[in-house]
Amino acid sequence: MPESSLLLRYNREVYRIAQEISEQRIHWNRHMQAFKRTALCRSGSYSDSQMAAYVAEQHVTQIVKARHRSLKEQCVPHPIPQGAATQHYSFLYEHGELRIESIQEKRVIAGIDLLVQAEGLPVVIEVKTRLRMDGGAGSIETYLKPKAICQRLEPLQEYFGGSVNGYGYLLVVFPDLARDRALRYFKQMG
Repeated sequence: MPESSLLLRYNREVYRIAQEISEQRIHWNRHMQAFKRTALCRSGSYSDSQMAAYVAEQHVTQIVKARHRSLKEQCVPHPIPQGAATQHYSFLYEHGELRIESIQEKRVIAGIDLLVQAEGLPVVIEVKTRLRMDGGAGSIETYLKPKAICQRLEPLQEYFGGSVNGYGYLLVVFPDLARDRALRYFKQMG
């Protein structure tokens, strides 16, 4: 897909999710207690950035789940069942993340922090806790590039149907990471 043809969608529910994420304080104690129960924490081999990523992703997931409890079908987290497959992809949840595997290549081709269906619109939510603007794997810049977005959306297109332009993409960057360079890049991407 040519990079210039990517046009993502949003609706009232996506806007409300983004608004709640930006307004709600992170409950560090609650999420840290949950982190202590994870296999990653019990292994003792984790970095501060992995811990921060876990807490941030749990924060966003809890907001989406709370909206689901009150709105039901207007906000559905994890709308693809565990183990579902299409002709080319299989979908597995691992530690809360949706892992998309190419059936032909027998390897994971994309991971999605959280997938939600908001008023029927499939929305990929990516949570970033580290500021890397070098364009390398895992950098905020990479997650804003149409090629990286399409890599996550094309398998969903095969599952849900429609075009990749009929999907939403919400990149959550915490305020202390949204510095001048990241904001300039985001504005350039439109």
